[in-house]
Amino acid sequence: NTRLVLADQVVEDARKEAEWGFSYPYKKLTDLTRGQRLGETVYWGAGVKMGKSELLNALVAHNIVEHGWKVFVVKPEEANKRTLQGVVGKVAKRIFHDPKIPFDYEEFDKAYPIVKDHLVMMNLYQELSWETLQADIRAAASEGCKAIYIDPIRVLINGVTAADANTLLQKFAQGLAQMAMDLNIIVHIFCHLKSPEAGPSHERGGKVQSHQFAGSRAMMRACHS
Repeated sequence: NTRLVLADQVVEDARKEAEWGFSYPYKKLTDLTRGQRLGETVYWGAGVKMGKSELLNALVAHNIVEHGWKVFVVKPEEANKRTLQGVVGKVAKRIFHDPKIPFDYEEFDKAYPIVKDHLVMMNLYQELSWETLQADIRAAASEGCKAIYIDPIRVLINGVTAADANTLLQKFAQGLAQMAMDLNIIVHIFCHLKSPEAGPSHERGGKVQSHQFAGSRAMMRACHS
């Protein structure tokens, strides 16, 4: 009873052709990444107010409509009402959160049943720590959730000194990667970026590089894409 694995034990799986993962809402992204694969973690980074939440809503809506997945969305900096409006809006191709745009009740009521049984959110009044988040993810997976979205990951290090932040982020990144594999889920983590050392800011079109992710060393080692 050891952890040793002989080549002969996996050769049948190794001889199978590589399979595409599940599609993203954008064909080019699916081509570049070969699709979404269960058991992996994916990190998304962008400058401040560059549309990370809109991308998250589009990913959630696509996985619900296209793949029939149940998903767990962790957005502690956004009211659950706003999250639901955003996801339903992507399904309905309408905007439900802007007071300048009349609320289209008919379209909301048509799109909401598609989302209703597939979207799980977090109780915003509970403490968000790595320990509680682990328990929440396991609970969501036991309820059938296939995709987990965390936006942003930095909320897990609020109040932590800079000296301890990277150590904790390494713990989170490795822990999330292990959970993704153990639970056969895909975890999408949304991150803020450090400002470029030279050239234009990300908000002005500066290129994103791996080392600009907060806690980049940990994320680069533990992530799949």
